[in-house]
Amino acid sequence: MAVATRIGAFAAKRTDVIVITERSNGALAQHVSFVPGFATPQWALDEITLQANFCIEYGFVPFVAKAGDSSALPMPWDTTYQALWSNFLQQVSLRYASNPQFNMIAAAGPTSISEEMSLPGAGVPDNCTAANQTTWEAQMPKYSPEKYVASWNSVFSTYASFFPGQFVSLAVYPGLVYPGLASKYAPYPKTDTPRLVIGAGTATPSLMLAVEANGLTPASPGSLTYDLVKSSIGKTSTVGKLATGFEFATSALLNPAKQGDAEDPTNSLCLSLQTGLNAGVDYLEIYEEDAVNPDPSVQALLQTAANQLLSPPGTSRSPLPCPHSKNSAGTVRRNPQHLPVAGAQPGDECGAYCPHWSRVMQRRRFFGG
Repeated sequence: MAVATRIGAFAAKRTDVIVITERSNGALAQHVSFVPGFATPQWALDEITLQANFCIEYGFVPFVAKAGDSSALPMPWDTTYQALWSNFLQQVSLRYASNPQFNMIAAAGPTSISEEMSLPGAGVPDNCTAANQTTWEAQMPKYSPEKYVASWNSVFSTYASFFPGQFVSLAVYPGLVYPGLASKYAPYPKTDTPRLVIGAGTATPSLMLAVEANGLTPASPGSLTYDLVKSSIGKTSTVGKLATGFEFATSALLNPAKQGDAEDPTNSLCLSLQTGLNAGVDYLEIYEEDAVNPDPSVQALLQTAANQLLSPPGTSRSPLPCPHSKNSAGTVRRNPQHLPVAGAQPGDECGAYCPHWSRVMQRRRFFGG
């Protein structure tokens, strides 16, 4: 884990270990994630003027807060916050940008609990939603989609400058919506805001943009984030075609119910991989527990999926040999002779949202070209 200790300095021992071990553990590429937002250290918060306390809707901030707690969040357009984050990214660039195994970095800054472009109150309604929308209206009445997109414009330029040899991934998320927020610029903020942010990325000079959605499951097709990624396939930026991809919601082998088949972890993994492949994306990110599982059937399945992702553009993708497919009603067709993957245990160590910062990289592998 990289931790900013003061302006212009950060401790990188944990991240160094991950960069070294990712290749040895069989990763085809490295996608590194650093997240400020709720994880902004106190010394930096002391210097940031525009901030407010919000209820954390999902995940947790290590050693600080968890879902349901209140924590300080810097406003994305605060110039001090932007400068401090830029200083941190510069240090990351100096240390890692020349590493040939470093292929992608997650764009963050105008974010909250993860690398997703999420703001408090923008997700599925929960116990935090009302309180967070009240905070926006009462303490930050000048928020607008225009300001938010402008913040991403600034961040994209920073990433393009410091990481010219890496893809910069944007993890899409619904835009913030509350009464009276709609405008001519974004008449439908929930859908318009992420599309405008994607547009800002494609227009940024020298930025190698990747558009991805986190939380992939077989139920993802038709969701806003899944459709945002699909609609980005084939589009171009100032430097060429956009990369597109998905990250699994969790480990299919440890939490098969979440990933499609509670009774068969191998089938759960297969159904989730197939869902990503069907969209036509360039890469898929799975969890380490799935990637390093020694079961031959799992490794064969992963290799088949990887081969399809690495195939030349325009190559048709054959269906994966999933043990049990789903019928039109979404019900799994079960073959009673098929056995679950050896050693898989039920339960979910990580939940639908894995802890952020470098711990995320310990739990997933990157497949694709």
